[in-house]
Amino acid sequence: MRTFFLNRNNYRILVLILVITGILGYAIVKQNYMLMLLLVSLASVFLILRSNVLACSILLGILFFGNWVERVGLLPPQVNWGTEIIIVLLFAKAILYKLFRKEKVQVNYIMVVLFYLGVTAVSYLMSSVSTIHLILFLRLMLRFYLLFIAIINLDFNQRSIKLICNFIVFLFLIQIPTAVVKMFIFGQGESAIGTYASQGGIYSTVIPMLAISYLIAFYFFYRPSTWYIVLVFAFIAFGLIGGKRAVIFFVPVLVLFLGIFLQRKSRNIIKYAVICLIFVIITAYASMRFIPSLNPQGRVGGEVDIGHVIDFISGYTMRIHSDGESAGRMATTIQVFNILSKRGFGTFLFGLGPGSYIQTRFESIGQTLKEKGDLPIHYGESGLSWLALQTGYIGAFIYLSLFYFILLECNAYYRQEKRQYWKSLGFGTLGFSFTILFISLVYHPVYNQDLVPAVYFMLAGFVMKLKMNKGLTESEIHREKDD
Repeated sequence: MRTFFLNRNNYRILVLILVITGILGYAIVKQNYMLMLLLVSLASVFLILRSNVLACSILLGILFFGNWVERVGLLPPQVNWGTEIIIVLLFAKAILYKLFRKEKVQVNYIMVVLFYLGVTAVSYLMSSVSTIHLILFLRLMLRFYLLFIAIINLDFNQRSIKLICNFIVFLFLIQIPTAVVKMFIFGQGESAIGTYASQGGIYSTVIPMLAISYLIAFYFFYRPSTWYIVLVFAFIAFGLIGGKRAVIFFVPVLVLFLGIFLQRKSRNIIKYAVICLIFVIITAYASMRFIPSLNPQGRVGGEVDIGHVIDFISGYTMRIHSDGESAGRMATTIQVFNILSKRGFGTFLFGLGPGSYIQTRFESIGQTLKEKGDLPIHYGESGLSWLALQTGYIGAFIYLSLFYFILLECNAYYRQEKRQYWKSLGFGTLGFSFTILFISLVYHPVYNQDLVPAVYFMLAGFVMKLKMNKGLTESEIHREKDD
């Protein structure tokens, strides 16, 4: 401790932290949000210049806690702008870092992004959406791609990547006890979720799938620890506490997908099949027993009745209100297809305009089609439908192809990597890529949220960084024999 205070650099950092904390306290008491935003910006610049690991850690901290502390009134909404400030600064630092060293700037998948920007431009010119809505839409779609570009161009070594990965593990693990505590306070449902928000159910479906991807990867490639199995069941319980019916269907799909890639390891496939069959059976049984809408009694602890589940899901996904508004995901998918088809081939391809179906906090810029309720859609837009409404089906498939191409890269990296820890990271991110693609296609536009896409592009960036550092090419990988 004495050595710390004798170090002049550490002394200056300590004084700076104390000064910033004092001013920040004053800004909170006086509700001076512009001063608060200025402080966050200045602190972000300092931290980013000093440490990439620290910058990523603060970014993750805001993502996992920012919305919740805003909702309960501890901090103003402007604090959450810190995520985008940090991303922009990291991106600028990465570009300048490469230029100063006279090295090539890596812009993986830039052709996918350029094609999508081209489709967005055509959609904008064909529609009557405002320029501000276009800008808000592009910000929503591309902000975390900038984080991905920053990651693959900055100087992250294996030690720094491990530090950040360990922090992500910690942030995911604390979601489980948080959900349990909230369950005792609020009961089962969308209020009994983690630290990332005060309510909202999508992550109660997605987080278990992400956790299972990495837990399976580390169990089979890194260390067959019983704790990984225990944590799989803990995250399944996390989904059930959030009351998400989708868990009963999506977990088996994920398990099957990962099994297709794991079957190359023939000595593991039987073990995998047995373990995952147990996962699926317990998940299905627990879902039908403990999610009230999935059993005939409509209560926690009801009877298992597969016929009831099939009837409920069929009715739920095909719901249409008496006024003709779709309210189920299957019904809304069909509704969106019909809306765009009836407005002509150009609208079918390029949509109603970028930003025409977003929600904003800025009331002064005019309401969108979603906010005004001008379309016969009440609920249930999948990620595919949400994109198709704005940039058409051609735009939707181009944008979602980004996750598919990253999935292929993760597969290539995990197959070639021999070091167990990094192989596990590659395989887990393969499962993450499938999850975000699958969820976006059939369930929810999770790519336009904050937490999941940010963590995804960060981890995908680490995998790409590791792959580039190995000097691998796709042609070399395809020449390799399967594991």
